Amino acid sequence: MNESLHFRFDDRLRNLRFNVSVVENPDECVGCGLCEESCPVGAIEVTDEGVEVDEIVCVGCSTCVQVCPRDVLRFYEVRFEEGEPVLSPVYVPKAELDVRYIGVDIKTCETCDEKPCVEACPSGVMKGIVEERRIRIEDCTGCLECLRVCPYGAVDIELEPVGVTRREPPRFREELCVGCDECRRRCPTGAVEGLLRRGEAGTGCLGCYTCVAYCPTEALKRPDVGPQPRETELVYQIDPDRCIGCRVCAEACPVDAIVIEEISKMPVISPSACVRCGICAEACPVEAIEEVPTEEAEALGRRIEVVDALLGVVWDRAYEAALKVPLTERKARARIEAMEEALEEALEAERIRRLVEVETRDALTELLKEVREVAEDLVLGGGKGRQGRG
Repeated sequence: MNESLHFRFDDRLRNLRFNVSVVENPDECVGCGLCEESCPVGAIEVTDEGVEVDEIVCVGCSTCVQVCPRDVLRFYEVRFEEGEPVLSPVYVPKAELDVRYIGVDIKTCETCDEKPCVEACPSGVMKGIVEERRIRIEDCTGCLECLRVCPYGAVDIELEPVGVTRREPPRFREELCVGCDECRRRCPTGAVEGLLRRGEAGTGCLGCYTCVAYCPTEALKRPDVGPQPRETELVYQIDPDRCIGCRVCAEACPVDAIVIEEISKMPVISPSACVRCGICAEACPVEAIEEVPTEEAEALGRRIEVVDALLGVVWDRAYEAALKVPLTERKARARIEAMEEALEEALEAERIRRLVEVETRDALTELLKEVREVAEDLVLGGGKGRQGRG
């Protein structure tokens, strides 16, 4: 199995599906080379020992399976259940084979008494060639039984596949694209360029979905694969105990799934907007972002929103109270600035991180107590405190 197709996506294996071509009946191969000639990426080699598929190069387009006249190859879809790969056979229609040429070495055939090719040929074409010296090429089905049974290799036949089926191109969501160009680098035909620019992959798309496997934000999706049940998802979450409030994650997020709370000024990831690309986790300088179940992330998000809203109420009331202090304009302005500074310090990262870890009621009670102490010190204590806001 091609391990390189999913080494970057352990966090979303549940959504990842790709296809592989497998040599399942090697004894049926007669060395016609049709699969090797038809492979658009050069992943197949036919030798005297049989046919080999390079899994690293193979993009799972199913062309080889469609053109193989002997059912040597099989097509499988690989998905993941509980982190383990599961292979499921996928039916692909056989391409029509046009017989371009068929002939035999007559001198060699005259030395063969058993004539196994005549007995094996289902259409009687070999009987006409060997015994009647005439070719009814239009009757040949291209089954290659004659090549399989001939003990001397005296049969020569050329087939040309027509009507190879291509699967539907992937879906593209422009708003999720971060311009990393992984899809462009991986697309074996360059057809993804048209999909990104015009929304149409064009005739060059193989339907291999290699671009989907390498897309970090799921901007490209297979048309036949929908989202998995929500309760099984993992989502990235910012640990408020380790976050330093630098906002690097918010700047790095390609889909604006990280918002900055109005009062606490701390970044929070919205589970519904997160596309699980992991870019924020890579960008975080203190490794404060980790994966948690969606329900847990949503619960923490609601808690932070409540605390932030309550802190906003406290801030507004404290500010209004400061405005009512009956002092001269100059002293009042100084005291207001001092109170703003004191409250901002109370809402610094360490303080907020500690508050969101306790019950909302306890957090509010503790904060109100601190605000009251600050207000008493400023108003009753004669305006002591730092002037200005630093």
